[in-house]
Amino acid sequence: MSTQYIYKTENFEGPLDILLSLIEKRKLLINQVSLSVITEDFINFIKGLDQDDEFYLKHKTQFLSIASILLLIKSKSLLPNLETTTEENVEIEDLERRLKILTLMREYGQKIDVMFNTKNLYFQGNFKKDIVLFTPTPDINFDTLKEGIYKILSKIPKIEKEIDKVKIKKSISIEEMMDKLSDRIKGAFNMKFTTFSGGSRKKFENEE
Repeated sequence: MSTQYIYKTENFEGPLDILLSLIEKRKLLINQVSLSVITEDFINFIKGLDQDDEFYLKHKTQFLSIASILLLIKSKSLLPNLETTTEENVEIEDLERRLKILTLMREYGQKIDVMFNTKNLYFQGNFKKDIVLFTPTPDINFDTLKEGIYKILSKIPKIEKEIDKVKIKKSISIEEMMDKLSDRIKGAFNMKFTTFSGGSRKKFENEE
């Protein structure tokens, strides 16, 4: 059973920040075992968000991307013979790497914050300030400045951009993503069961 945590989205920069906070809340290390444990918490967090919320819409793609990786890790922990592609393995490693980098950024950020709040880093001395004055010559006026600006702008080449038609992919939901992964798990489970039953039958025949 997953522990329910309540967070305010304005306290986070994005989905990765939320995921790291969930891991730290459970006092876990950053590895695949921890990511497997935290999967349900992250999925529940997404489901608890308002689908029309500005924060969710802004980070929707990243939310779904992280959720799909977590579900894959969770599935592998439950079914070790589940085959993953090279690309999926790279995505899993990349997620771990980004979390570790974010952890370091938080740690150093806190140290810098403490340093700035406890030490006087600014020193006041008797420095002479140079006063900069704009003293144009008599031939410079509004009309000559405007003419000069127009000449500069006229020399800038016009760049015509052709807008390519972008195919908008259908955005999948968490439920659809889980259904697709469920089909893969069923296939892997059936394969494991077939191998197991085949091996048992062969062993039984040899004993006869």
